[in-house]
Amino acid sequence: EASEIPPTFGLSPDRVKAVIAGGVEAIYSSFEAAEDNRARGASEMEALKLRTTDLVIGVAASGATPFVLGALEKAKKMGASTLGVSCNNDTPVSERADVPIEIVVGPEVVAGSTRMRAGTAQKMLLNMMTTAAMMKLGLVYDGYMVGVQATNIKLKERSVRIVSEITGASIEAVEIALEVAKWDARVASIVLLTKHTPEETEELLKTSTFREILGEDE
Repeated sequence: EASEIPPTFGLSPDRVKAVIAGGVEAIYSSFEAAEDNRARGASEMEALKLRTTDLVIGVAASGATPFVLGALEKAKKMGASTLGVSCNNDTPVSERADVPIEIVVGPEVVAGSTRMRAGTAQKMLLNMMTTAAMMKLGLVYDGYMVGVQATNIKLKERSVRIVSEITGASIEAVEIALEVAKWDARVASIVLLTKHTPEETEELLKTSTFREILGEDE
């Protein structure tokens, strides 16, 4: 979820960070014992240097994973807000979170294999949460991912379609605008819809949302 935020919405990787028991290697190889390390969960929060404006989301299918519990406990001590996601009722994760979310999916198809029902439900929840947050930040406009990072051919073609749909401009005009805007769909769209220059638009986007710059209500 965290890895998809920068290319999809253009948000800095520093804004949404993922912490997994066992580290990055655990994404490719199983490190089950790492989940039992409560102290490591806490130390990971210390390493992030959490602030009171940060939100820590603890995700544990059982709702009792020591690594997650340690992370939530430390996050609260550091003054960060906490949210706990689990798939059982009245879990330890819920007890330690400011806002508990319990998605009770029932018995797994394969007993104990939480990658199926629980994992899918939690992924869907995180999708909804991050999408809603990106919309609030103005990185989505009328269903279009205007913050998309055009880092390859596919995403450049998508940027052209997005700007063309939003502005009604021709493909040729859109491609020129995107080149001038360094392939920032928000900048290109605003330039085509207003009298702002790319430089002015970049400055405006530092303090205003896409919709605000266009003079539309949020």
